This record gives sequence, C-alpha cells and structure tokens, in this order.
Amino acid sequence: MRVASGVVVVGCLLAACSGGDSDALRSFRLTGEQGSGTPTEVPDPPSTWRRLEAVVVDAPVTVTAGEDFEVVIELRNPLSDAPIGFEPCPSWTGGFGHETEYIKLTGSLPCEDIERLEPGERIRLELTVPAPSTVDFNEGGEYPNFDWRLVGEYFARTRTEVAIPMREPT
Repeated sequence: MRVASGVVVVGCLLAACSGGDSDALRSFRLTGEQGSGTPTEVPDPPSTWRRLEAVVVDAPVTVTAGEDFEVVIELRNPLSDAPIGFEPCPSWTGGFGHETEYIKLTGSLPCEDIERLEPGERIRLELTVPAPSTVDFNEGGEYPNFDWRLVGEYFARTRTEVAIPMREPT
C-alpha cells in the first residue's frame, strides 16, 4: 500500500482574515491512504459546508507513468459574513487515472489544527499523488483526470478536477 502525503497551507484572501499578519501561513502534513474503500460521510453536517468551494490551482503539465507528482488544491470560504467550522471533521477522496488504472486516495482534513475558515479565507492543500504505472487515455482519447472532493452530497461545490497528460518513463 502506498501513502500519499502533502502539506496543507492555510492563508487569507486579501485582508479578509481577522487580525494578525495576512501574509503569514500555517502548514500541516496531510496523508491519504491508497485503496478502494469509501470514506465515512458526516451525518447532519452544518449548512455552511454547502458553501465551501475547491479548485485545483497548480498541477503538472504532464506526469510520468509510475512516478509521484504534486497537485495544489485550494479550499475556500466564499461567505462574507460567516466562518465555516470543521466539527465534525470531513473526509476527502481523490485520485488520478484512466479506464485501465485509477489510483484512489482517501483521508481526513487536519481539522483540529485548522479549526475553521474565516470569511474569505482559503486553505491550500499540497498533495503528493502516485501516477498509474501505464499510459492510457480515457474513452474518446481524453487525458486521465486528477479529481478531488470532500465526502458528502453537501460538498458538491468542492468537486474539482483537471486533465493531465501522461508519458512513458524515459
């Protein structure tokens, strides 16, 4: 079993964070398990969770089959008047691949450290993702996708993905 790892960086959008130096960043180690299991969905989540947004803000132009690569996802609180807390702590799922080989990752946010997102605040998730060992295209010739989301139907706006071409190892 391979474990994906990365860093979570918490920052502020413009001057939207309350108090302190808005350029200061906190970082956290994020790990995910590789496998086919389904992460636990939180029952009865806070209504503010429906407003969370996610976007891939950095990904490689191409990846090499069988090698790990870095992707940066930004989780955002678009609300101007309400913080978003993470109690209970949500799980995330993501992965990369195509029809013949898809590598799925699951994990939890470091909620005790993050605590909440203030209005306008964002969290940057830097993930190390293993690439499949074979180069293949999706049906119709599209490139394989990296996808990520928080687990639960109330997190629909956190689903984000990007197509990333693969190449054979040299």
